[in-house]
Amino acid sequence: ESGILPRLTAVTYVPMPPERERHRGYNQSALLAEYLAKELGLPLREGVLRRDGRATAHAAAGRAERVALARESYRAGEASLPQGERILLVDDILTTGATVENCAALLRERGAETVFAAAVLRTPRPTEREKPAKL
Repeated sequence: ESGILPRLTAVTYVPMPPERERHRGYNQSALLAEYLAKELGLPLREGVLRRDGRATAHAAAGRAERVALARESYRAGEASLPQGERILLVDDILTTGATVENCAALLRERGAETVFAAAVLRTPRPTEREKPAKL
């Protein structure tokens, strides 16, 4: 419905730390991206992004900390990216957007013309009622 599908030329995904992927046995974002690439008839670009294992998990961090962690955690990978690529970046969960923003910037630095992001889940923003009370 968004009209982006005809504009896409490839699919990639947000990487996870190698140690975590070895322990888990898979990267759910990679599996989702592989499925989407096959369904859309597009190439899957692997290795264009990498995740350093030294950064901590982002789940409990606030927006500012997540932005800093994303800058520290993600790097351009060894694989090349064709100039002008219009790529779909797949992640499993979108919380603050810091991860996909950083990964999209890295892909654009590598020559991507446009980066679209897709996630299976989005963490809802807390409403005023859900925010912790000030003491």
